[in-house]
Amino acid sequence: MQWWRNMTRAWKHFLLLSLASVVLMVVYKSTGAETLWVDSLRHSTRFQFDDILVALFVLLVASSTFAAMRWRESSKANRLLEHQTVQDSLTGVLNRRGFFSKAERMLNDSEKAYLVFIDSNRFKFVNDTYGHATGNQLLIQMAQRLMNILPENACLGRLGGDEFAVLIGIEEPNGLTKQLQDLFEKPFIVNQHTIHMTVSLGVSVYPCHGETVPELLQASDLAMYEAKRKNSQKVRFYDNSLGENLQTCMSLQGEIHEALINNEFFMVYQPIIHLSTGAVFGCEGLVRWNHPVHGVVYPASFIPLAEESSSILSIGKTVIRQVLEQKREWEIQGLPHTKVSINVSAVQFFNTGFIGDLEQVIAEHGLNAQDIIIEITERILMPDDKITIDQIARLREMGCLVSIDDFGAGFSSIHYLTSIEADIVKLDQTLVRSHESDSRRRTICHSVIQLAHELGLTVVAEGIENPEEVEFLRQLGCDYVQGYFFGYPMSSTAFSTMLLSQQESAMTEIR
Repeated sequence: MQWWRNMTRAWKHFLLLSLASVVLMVVYKSTGAETLWVDSLRHSTRFQFDDILVALFVLLVASSTFAAMRWRESSKANRLLEHQTVQDSLTGVLNRRGFFSKAERMLNDSEKAYLVFIDSNRFKFVNDTYGHATGNQLLIQMAQRLMNILPENACLGRLGGDEFAVLIGIEEPNGLTKQLQDLFEKPFIVNQHTIHMTVSLGVSVYPCHGETVPELLQASDLAMYEAKRKNSQKVRFYDNSLGENLQTCMSLQGEIHEALINNEFFMVYQPIIHLSTGAVFGCEGLVRWNHPVHGVVYPASFIPLAEESSSILSIGKTVIRQVLEQKREWEIQGLPHTKVSINVSAVQFFNTGFIGDLEQVIAEHGLNAQDIIIEITERILMPDDKITIDQIARLREMGCLVSIDDFGAGFSSIHYLTSIEADIVKLDQTLVRSHESDSRRRTICHSVIQLAHELGLTVVAEGIENPEEVEFLRQLGCDYVQGYFFGYPMSSTAFSTMLLSQQESAMTEIR
């Protein structure tokens, strides 16, 4: 180690000087000399030998003092260096090396422990939208929140990027995972931006899922990835089936680019029904992947993978073009007028080229922008953010309708409805399905519909599967409904048939 080498070098100097003084003392005593003459080129100077010994003694003291100072400085510098090698310079928590070191020591003294892998679901979006300086400040706040709630016996580390890990010896982890989720429900205020975050948590158990930190971390990482892949889950405990699932996911991620080239993505359409008349109001375009090996792959399996790369932008463009081409085809066929709804991801919505690309495709097909609904999940909305407000304003200036999708599934807040200039709010199925067993949710659902109407918003309820839910929503005054009860996602041909059937029924009634 460097500090040991520095100390050794200093003490070598001290010992050499000490040895020199001993030799001189021996010479002095053996010869009986009392003076030492030193001749120079121009004159002679006489030194008393005792003076030389005093000088040597002073030199020895100075050398010893210097050695001690060098040792202290070296120790301080190396302690600082050692601290820097185990601490994350940005957030102040342990870095990957420090976490591994401390966690291994904890495992040696533990009979049971849990390793929780924490990964945010929106950090790349924040970095891409607001810049790395804002992203860094967000990481600092995230780390501070984690440090504030974790007990002293927990080991917290930042593994890299927006990934954190916690090792803790507790009997039951559900309380901790719930606390970690709640920790991120409150928005972050960074550089005057209001940023909402969610996290995906993967949990492994020592020693069941591994006896070393790398083994536990790998298991937790797999579980976290599965939680991230399934948007309905925020926490996932490791089990042996995850390894095979991850291998499939990684394979899909590598094949997305080729799938785009081979036109393997296609659209299906789920009807949206006017609740009071039963007429088809429009449809929502839903993307599918016709995989050559796995068959039809649903978006939950590949959209999160695509969002981790630029592939989501290419998929988004493909979706817009296919839906609007089909919309134009229905118009040419003379089918009843309907609106089409298109989902966009956060990466796509905040991309600088999104509005221009959409406007170009609308113009190419001669469509009325008012027939196009852009659905934005509430998870990506930041109502107090200028970029969000500007993007929505530009869409509405074009004539497109804006819908807040999945309202009730994430950060739902009345503030969303009052501050974002949307046209439609889509109630998440969780608000509707729980009305029979949860009177409070029934009240919330009723209040949201009532407030939306007072704000001039149209309300669509999705995920409707039975007549009881239809009647419940009719009583509350919901405008439109969508779900398996009215029709599964279908091909464009099947939806054309539905529209044609509606047209024929209307003609029959007129006759």
